[in-house]
Amino acid sequence: MNKLAVFLFVMALPLGVWAQQLKERKWEIGAQVTSIRLSRLEETATGAGGRVAYNLNDFITLEGAADYFPARQRALLGVGVRGGIRNRRYGLYGKWRPGVAYLEGRYFFALDAGGALEIYPNSHTMFRLDVGDTRIFIRQAKFPNAFVRDSYSHNLQITAGVGFRF
Repeated sequence: MNKLAVFLFVMALPLGVWAQQLKERKWEIGAQVTSIRLSRLEETATGAGGRVAYNLNDFITLEGAADYFPARQRALLGVGVRGGIRNRRYGLYGKWRPGVAYLEGRYFFALDAGGALEIYPNSHTMFRLDVGDTRIFIRQAKFPNAFVRDSYSHNLQITAGVGFRF
């Protein structure tokens, strides 16, 4: 009888692991409002956007975000990685997203690096606050077709949003 119980227990272990994997939320989608201080232009732009993410595991996530600033028709798009720690209720992450910035009718290489705090009221919903430095690399006007880095600007960006995990 004891051997049968041990055998059934060992055989049932993978079912428990499989059930836990079913509960794990791999995809995230969210909407956000954002504000960025464009230091080189000496202005602050406010806009809205969205993001999508895929959790590789509990620590590393691939994510992309797009923000649009309607007042002056500016935009940011970035795709990168987020890494950190989380539990059932909170997550604390660092992020690194290279991408492009559309400013003054031109495209520039941008790099969004910073941190994020997420709060999980339940298994499907999240609230998120991001704070980061969005570096925008400015090309020299003499070489419009070549990527010659003239300088870059540090731009404080603060983003708040809501997301859904599935």
